[in-house]
Amino acid sequence: MALTDRTGLTRPSAIVLLAVNSLPLLGVLLFGWSVFDVVFFYWAENVIIGVINVARILKSSGEFISPDDPRRQGAKVERLGQVKQVGGAAKIFLAAFFTVHYGMFCFGHQQFVIGMFGDGRSAGELIADPVIGLGLLAIAGSHLFSFFKNYLGGGEYQRMSAASLMTRPYGRIIVLHITIIVGGFLVMLADSPVLLLIALIVIKTAVDLRQHDRERGLLAAAR
Repeated sequence: MALTDRTGLTRPSAIVLLAVNSLPLLGVLLFGWSVFDVVFFYWAENVIIGVINVARILKSSGEFISPDDPRRQGAKVERLGQVKQVGGAAKIFLAAFFTVHYGMFCFGHQQFVIGMFGDGRSAGELIADPVIGLGLLAIAGSHLFSFFKNYLGGGEYQRMSAASLMTRPYGRIIVLHITIIVGGFLVMLADSPVLLLIALIVIKTAVDLRQHDRERGLLAAAR
């Protein structure tokens, strides 16, 4: 079976994702990360996802699939949000618009995270922390691996349109960060938060893997 046909945890990109998602767990157990460290780490991952999504928009070449096209199988293709392919100039405009809109979203989200979980450290101080900084580099490597392995190497860019990619990161972020914020709030209320922090990381990783696998499956169905 080809690597591009693997499913679930057998996908190389899923294995890499699982490995880097264990980094916050090591941070909690070995370096005493607080709930602020963990939640900020996941916020910074959003920024990485946004940067890579800009590259996805610029490379995308998804085509229009009409309602009566036999390639439409139930709701699977429609859920990909495919629309008429746009040209290079339009993709540049959409990428710029996404950068501004998503950047504002991430900034507001950062202020919420700092306001709710902050301990006096700024975002710059957290990123400058060697452990957090190395962890974010690993997270970036994970998403880049999926980008080159699945999106480019697996031909997913041929099945995604620039317009559909404009909104794609938001659904993933909303699901993950409702989980993270609720879990983080419970951790703050706990007298001994380590076990809850571990549970939060495990739940976030499970949700992340589920959404990653679902996206690969939907794109494979549109071949």
